[in-house]
Amino acid sequence: MPKKILDDALSLEPQSRAELAQRLWSSIDSDDEAALGEVDVDPAFARELERRMTEVDSGAVQTVPWSEVKARLESRIRRGG
Repeated sequence: MPKKILDDALSLEPQSRAELAQRLWSSIDSDDEAALGEVDVDPAFARELERRMTEVDSGAVQTVPWSEVKARLESRIRRGG
């Protein structure tokens, strides 16, 4: 990764960094999965991802759409807690 791009991204405000990260992640589709396998991931993080994916796949937990999570968080923030 070119250092200038990373330095520029890290200099952004947190909200802009989050938006950039989301847009970059969204740009990766299933055809890119082979490339994702080349990324170094902490083994503990990988195990946690696998555990959570298993829970979702088995139906043990239900996912919540981001729009709903965001609305809940915004409501909590407005209420002060």
